[in-house]
Amino acid sequence: MNYATSLQPSSRRVRAVGLARQAVLEAGLKADLSGIQPWLARSWQRCLGNGYNPTTKIEFEAVGQSQCREVTDNNQHLVGAAQVAVGRLAQMVSGLGYFALLTDSRGVVVHVDGAIDRSDPATALARVGVDLSERAVGTSAICTALTERHAVWLHQGEHFYDKTSVFSCAGAPIFGPQGELLGMLDLTGVRAREQSQLKHLVSQVATQIEHSLLFKPTHQECVLEVTWPLGGYTPSQSSESLGYLRVNCDGQISGASAAARSLFNELELLGEQSVLLSDLFATPDSEILEVFGKKLWQKTVPLWSGLDVQLKRIDAAGMFSTAVAITNGFAAKQPYAVPIKEMESALIMKAVNDTRGNVNEAAKRLGLSRATVYRKLASRKK
Repeated sequence: MNYATSLQPSSRRVRAVGLARQAVLEAGLKADLSGIQPWLARSWQRCLGNGYNPTTKIEFEAVGQSQCREVTDNNQHLVGAAQVAVGRLAQMVSGLGYFALLTDSRGVVVHVDGAIDRSDPATALARVGVDLSERAVGTSAICTALTERHAVWLHQGEHFYDKTSVFSCAGAPIFGPQGELLGMLDLTGVRAREQSQLKHLVSQVATQIEHSLLFKPTHQECVLEVTWPLGGYTPSQSSESLGYLRVNCDGQISGASAAARSLFNELELLGEQSVLLSDLFATPDSEILEVFGKKLWQKTVPLWSGLDVQLKRIDAAGMFSTAVAITNGFAAKQPYAVPIKEMESALIMKAVNDTRGNVNEAAKRLGLSRATVYRKLASRKK
């Protein structure tokens, strides 16, 4: 099987989507959607419940200058944190026929980047201020990522409306330091070949954007990295990190990465009530707050469960530079486009590294078969 063939959607999936679309046209809300992914079925069912019809002609409504200004002003913090990473991402995928969109938490476009063919009417969606919510354009990577709160991939007919079936898109939600949903990052191609690995890529860049928001401590704050004290750790091994905490000099946690929020149940309350270091660690706050007197600081501390973790003060600016290394490398090597095989190879290796060599899990994240991942890994060694 050659590379081009391996990127085509499976015949089973295409058939299942086709049958589901036919069922929707024939039975509406009573349609059997068990053959498609549950999160996709839920979106289609919401569209049907709202009285939408797949054959309805929809338009990407023009946006006035005042509305564009309002959208831009209201999302300056998100756009500012994301702009560089989104630009690099757009460069990476331009050779594949995809461009990048950033939306707010409602699904309204707040930033656009990439090579966009403005002579194609379908690219009218790629404008600041355009509403790409489920209410406006039906099922898309944008609305499903925002609703389901995880990365998704949609290819052509998986979109609800016939008009939007020309699109292929990958989307991932973006969360703020306190776990609040800020918006989402999307890669869209018009009549483009399926590139399901883009779901993994867009998820990685969304995490980078989250880190750029977190790694902006004030002079009274610092960022701590949490790892297991297993030994052999180096800052480049990001898969070893359990997450990041932004803390102030009073011992209060003012922000946390998504990984840290999933590790500590107490951080579910972040943003609603005060969460202190002593809520997470069975050690006096004063022993951890020594960090504010030392630029190079690390300490092994116990959790309330009895397990130990290692806390390490990190250089926020330096860590963010490391986080975008993969996009930096591609952008430096190929300013306008990345060879498809090279990008695929890097994504596969990144997924395998992030899952600590678990090929099954890496294949699941990439949307590939385990055999395909093994084959691609073997080809790298030749």
